[in-house]
Amino acid sequence: MAERKKGKTLKDSLERLRERMDRCAAVQPGDIELHASGPSGGEYRISSGRGKSTLSSAAGRESGSGPLLEVWGDAATLRAIIDGEKDPVKQFLVGGLRVRGNLRYLSEVGVELGILDKPL
Repeated sequence: MAERKKGKTLKDSLERLRERMDRCAAVQPGDIELHASGPSGGEYRISSGRGKSTLSSAAGRESGSGPLLEVWGDAATLRAIIDGEKDPVKQFLVGGLRVRGNLRYLSEVGVELGILDKPL
């Protein structure tokens, strides 16, 4: 419960990420789906287009086309990556993350948002 009071939940981190994405020039129209396991896990979708992006539950919803990116991982690990507390490349290499989709897009957005230190 203390984690929630500090704004350290995955959903809180995703909301802050969504706000930052609205100012990101590399963002393309489409969806990023996150499949988070463990405590405070869930299915999330960040939808970008013209205007503000939205954060919603991805559970049981099908979009018209496949997402630009899909990411799987433990909720605590995903939150720590988004908040800059863990290195995403290291987490990927040790098996803490799975990613599918447009990796060039992931690289461009990740660098612009400061999640990645350098392009993939």
